[in-house]
Amino acid sequence: MTGTPIQNRVSELYGLVRFLRHDPYAYYCCRIKGCACKKIEWQFGERGAGCVDCGHSPMSHGAHFNQRVLNPITKCGYSGAGATAMLRLRTELLNPLMLRRTKEERAQDLQLPPLVVKVQLVELDAAERDFYECVYKRTQAKFDNYVQKGAVLHNYAHIFELLSRLRQALDHPYLVIHGPSAHKDTAQAAAAKGDSDVCGLCQLDIDKAKDCAVAQCRLLLEENNIKS
Repeated sequence: MTGTPIQNRVSELYGLVRFLRHDPYAYYCCRIKGCACKKIEWQFGERGAGCVDCGHSPMSHGAHFNQRVLNPITKCGYSGAGATAMLRLRTELLNPLMLRRTKEERAQDLQLPPLVVKVQLVELDAAERDFYECVYKRTQAKFDNYVQKGAVLHNYAHIFELLSRLRQALDHPYLVIHGPSAHKDTAQAAAAKGDSDVCGLCQLDIDKAKDCAVAQCRLLLEENNIKS
């Protein structure tokens, strides 16, 4: 199904476990001693007072995956109960469910064509370069601000977003102009600087439409509501 069942956190694995209906980790199980109730769906009637099968309360039921794997790892990390849960994750979940097959092992079945790597250098034209430089300078200013405050490690997610914005600017201006962050920045700048036109990228006042860097399609001019 996937070569990367876990990308960021263990909880991402639960969707696959549930889809495969791996017993018992895909099920909600009753914790009452002697009760063998388990179900794939959360079913407690219209009022939610009791299980439709065993009659026990919702508080006595829980996702087996959360109880045995996710919660211990979340609370204890990779030590103590967390280490035990990681071992359980490997032996009781990943080993039975995962099948690793390399391309070399399945070469006859796949019959892939030979790999060809082609590097092609693409130059930006004047308008595209101007647009990119505008995004780059704003990104550099924000990063320098994090460095001066000594908060780089606390803002790695924001820094990743800034780098992603630069990549988007190289792909196409639309990805930057239509993104939610661009609209948020433009609104904040307009509120801070009054009624004047403001560039959504560098946050500078714009006196004339011709002073703004635009794409060949002129869409940036429309998106920033610059009066010609």
